[in-house]
Amino acid sequence: MTKTTIPNPKTRQSKRTDLGKSGKALGRPVKFIFEIWGPKICDRLVCGESLVRICKTPDWPSYTLVLQWLRADHEFRQDYGLSRIAQADFLADEIIEIADNCTDPQTARLQIDVRKWMAARLNPTRYGDKVDLGHSGEVDVTVRIGGDRD
Repeated sequence: MTKTTIPNPKTRQSKRTDLGKSGKALGRPVKFIFEIWGPKICDRLVCGESLVRICKTPDWPSYTLVLQWLRADHEFRQDYGLSRIAQADFLADEIIEIADNCTDPQTARLQIDVRKWMAARLNPTRYGDKVDLGHSGEVDVTVRIGGDRD
């Protein structure tokens, strides 16, 4: 008997082929419900873990499967986005801990810079660099009406 599980994010159910001697599928289909995994993944993201590390955990969904879920489910995509924004807050809080507790200044600087960079990418409105789009120079505008051309 061969077992193959192929996740299908659109139907939230995998196609399972447990073929017996008769060639018919055996047992109930395995459900990959991201309503169960989504909150767990988001909780770990909020606590500062990367998606790569989360997906390397044994018996957790693979990285590619999570990306498929993100493409397929609008609600999960929204929750994931909010978790990433909250992750930026976690990283900002972690910067203070590192500054207070790290004994090696070079290591502390590297850890702080990485967290600042990541927080700025995850939540640019709060942690990104302020971009000044103001204009402080002069603009001369000359309007010519008629046929006088140079």
